[in-house]
Amino acid sequence: MADPYIRWMIRRDMAAVLRIESRSFEFPWNDDDFVAALRRRNCIGMVAEHENRIVGHMIYDLEPNRLRLLNIAVCPDHRRTGIGSQLVQRLVSKLSIMRRDSLAFEVRESNVGASCSSGRSAFESFRLSATTTPTRTRTPTRS
Repeated sequence: MADPYIRWMIRRDMAAVLRIESRSFEFPWNDDDFVAALRRRNCIGMVAEHENRIVGHMIYDLEPNRLRLLNIAVCPDHRRTGIGSQLVQRLVSKLSIMRRDSLAFEVRESNVGASCSSGRSAFESFRLSATTTPTRTRTPTRS
């Protein structure tokens, strides 16, 4: 499969994003969740397009010293093709030693397998969060 084109999310992408979201999670974000997140000043949405079709998306926050991935999903028909990795790699490429030097995200305990698919991930640390819902926060290594 050719690499997807990764671009800024626009309003007309929302129907495809919501379809992917509902097929991907037990408790998916709805339209209001996406709109509320994207209205925040430091929140950015991106989509992955393949053959003029949205096949993945991510939402992240620009925090003072790091990027925080809030939501990422890939269309079930396009999983295991590297799209999720390419979306995350796009974030990693935005890291800078002088400014934002880490990427944080939380993964439900039931979805850790997806985040570590085939052991190919380039993340160096796990931390179990002290919240009521166990989550994992991961920090990428820079090569």
